[in-house]
Amino acid sequence: MNAERSSYAGRLLWCLQHYAWVVVVAFLALAAAPLMLAPSAPTYQADALVVARDFTLSPDALPDLAETMFANGAVEAAVTADPAVQDDADLVPDRLSVLAPEDSIALIVQARDADAATAVRMANLAAAAFRGELNAAGAGVGEFFVQAPAILPTDPLPELRPELRAVLGGLAGLALGLGVVALLAAIRKPVITFEDVEATAGVPLLGTVQLRRRSATAHTGPWGVRGIAGVTRWLSAVPPGRLRLVGPATDGDSSESWIRDRLFVMLGVALSRSRPVRLEGPPHLVDAVQRLGGGPRKLPRTQDTAGDRGAELVLIHDDSPVGLVDPTSSNVSVVAVVRRGASQSALRALTGDYVGGILLGVVLVDVKPGGRRPERQPVRAPSANRAPASSHKAVADVAEPGRA
Repeated sequence: MNAERSSYAGRLLWCLQHYAWVVVVAFLALAAAPLMLAPSAPTYQADALVVARDFTLSPDALPDLAETMFANGAVEAAVTADPAVQDDADLVPDRLSVLAPEDSIALIVQARDADAATAVRMANLAAAAFRGELNAAGAGVGEFFVQAPAILPTDPLPELRPELRAVLGGLAGLALGLGVVALLAAIRKPVITFEDVEATAGVPLLGTVQLRRRSATAHTGPWGVRGIAGVTRWLSAVPPGRLRLVGPATDGDSSESWIRDRLFVMLGVALSRSRPVRLEGPPHLVDAVQRLGGGPRKLPRTQDTAGDRGAELVLIHDDSPVGLVDPTSSNVSVVAVVRRGASQSALRALTGDYVGGILLGVVLVDVKPGGRRPERQPVRAPSANRAPASSHKAVADVAEPGRA
């Protein structure tokens, strides 16, 4: 139970950070709405006093009795029958009401209208009809009479100042915005913590990598990137074989595909420092790994991408389970790469294709706002030992330290 509460608190905090604009917009909209409304006409209130004489019931029963008799329709019908009163479907309780203080035998009939004389007429008509309804309850209840008829009010009812209305509207907008964010956290269920990953995909969280948004064509190494070291330690212990990085289908949308591209380049550079690695992926990504991994090298290329050679790790950039070889004949591992905050349904849809124990874990990528976009590093001209740039994928060996 504590883990579930902690997980929901983490999702709520993440939603507050990423959807703060919803709270701000709701706050500003409802704070400005009262200021934009035209000022309403002044309203006058007239009060008539009805008193009980020889009341035999308990004083605690009088408020309930008064409210029941006042709202039974007879009082409203008597007031609306007067030609000077405009017919209003919401006459009670918007323009007519009764105030019944506790432990008191006095009842106050209140009437409100934009015209002071009409308010007085409504109050007196309502008080007379109300007295008749109370006396009709029976002699055993008591006798009621109008002790003080309504008098002409000179001042309208006080209204809230615009500043106070703006504050109240802002508070209502703040509550509305927070409610919307909490609803998003409950419905969307973003994947934030390792508990979310394990509960959704059934595999551990290998790490959370923090990337800054840059140009889609600019690739940097793993140095200084928070979280990449932990992911590299996990993958350095993977048995020799094929390691495939998969992500959500993007249909060519570079706003999301660049995340897995950048991670492929950084892991290719980092893993090559500790073990022999062979890359299989788009040519420009393979070239970026070689540039960042130590400059020009005489690295043999091969078109044989079906098998593993020796103790090397084949790092593959792909998002389709169709290309996976039979796990019984070759070791295959899959790592899912998703943006931190992706919905649980999206992660479940991605990892559901990789069953049978080949799913190694999940890497979350936390995208931070980027600063100045770095200039794109020039690509070295293709040489004889490189795959043609027109090929869909490139396959290259990345030498381990000390390897020619």
